[in-house]
Amino acid sequence: MNTNIKFIDIQTPESAFKVDVDELTPLGFECVLDPQTTQGLRDECGRFKVFSIELSLLTPQGRQVVTGECQIHSIRRVSATQAAVCARFTHIGTNGYRWISAHMAMVSLPEQGFRRHGT
Repeated sequence: MNTNIKFIDIQTPESAFKVDVDELTPLGFECVLDPQTTQGLRDECGRFKVFSIELSLLTPQGRQVVTGECQIHSIRRVSATQAAVCARFTHIGTNGYRWISAHMAMVSLPEQGFRRHGT
């Protein structure tokens, strides 16, 4: 999808990490992580953490970075070495949803074999 996201733990910003996004929607995203990384997605009480995020998107205007916050919604083990993580946006910066929709339109049209008018 050519999209990546940087997770920044609000409590410990130095433990930030980047991952590739597998699926992006206006509500959130899904990515695949290794089991060691998924352990850091919960607080000491076992609840899912809230993360600051930097979402890097490819749009018709070029590469855009959307900032905001997300909360982990679910973690699903898909193999012995991978877990699918679903996160929901809790706050997105100015124009964030506009950039997300522009990115989604740009990547979904070629995949479906559609052409834009005038191209």
